[in-house]
Amino acid sequence: MEDSSQVTLSDDILGRFQDLPINARVEYQGQRFVFERAMPPSGQWPLSESQLLLAGRLIYQQEKDPLDQASAS
Repeated sequence: MEDSSQVTLSDDILGRFQDLPINARVEYQGQRFVFERAMPPSGQWPLSESQLLLAGRLIYQQEKDPLDQASAS
């Protein structure tokens, strides 16, 4: 992601990674994402279309719409 100014960070901090706070959730372009994992030190990790890389080190997964989950079951 090029422009982090378009990201809204949640106030919930899960911890820190390489001195960066890990926010539990972020919002980007109207979509909500939840923290999934940190990028491995090698920096070699393919991202899916439903993932967002923040600060080059933190991977967030797009949150599923609860209505979509209910219709799938």
